[in-house]
Amino acid sequence: MIEYIRQKQIKRQGIYGVPIEIKEKINFDLDRVIKQIKKIVPKKAFDGLKKIIITDMSKVGKDLPFNAYYINNIMFVDNKQDGTVDAVDDIVHEISHHIEKKYSDLIYGDKNLESEFITKRKFLYDILAANDMSPPNLMRTTTKYDKRLDDYLYNKIGAKLNNFVNGLFINEYAATSLREYYGVGFEKYIMSYNNHKTIKRQSPVLFYKLEQLVKELNEQKD
Repeated sequence: MIEYIRQKQIKRQGIYGVPIEIKEKINFDLDRVIKQIKKIVPKKAFDGLKKIIITDMSKVGKDLPFNAYYINNIMFVDNKQDGTVDAVDDIVHEISHHIEKKYSDLIYGDKNLESEFITKRKFLYDILAANDMSPPNLMRTTTKYDKRLDDYLYNKIGAKLNNFVNGLFINEYAATSLREYYGVGFEKYIMSYNNHKTIKRQSPVLFYKLEQLVKELNEQKD
């Protein structure tokens, strides 16, 4: 009964006033997750978010092999996580997409981030081609998510992909599209100060954008 009351209070309070709807039994400490989120994510990042739904992600929709998903100002988070850090990580990543439209000009307006991303993609293409991996030419030109490219990266190359992106992209997911290049960068930047040096070295434009974005979020007052 005590645990039930505690969960009801957490759901009502949510994160910075954003309600949390728990549709499936969770296997992590939601209270700890909320406290950690409030320590590392500026309050303004949650402005306009309607609610967070914790559910079995396999029931949200087919072809969504994610632990979290963001659409129409609503965040979906899987009810089964590997622990507090895993849950926090997912929420932080989806918050990056929630604020993406509002701060689109800051992030993408001057095209510098796009230029950095496509330069890395072309380099990845050359590496894969040199290793007889037959990369699709669209890797050199597109910045948007493309299922054909996704299938190539995760089905044809698979686990070996990390060997090719290591030192070039923050992780494999960051190579899939410009939006995820930014999203993964935001996630890693927020999650730990220890990641800042690596991001700055590997992706200086991305690092600068993240510095400016977080500054904007922290400077805004209610």
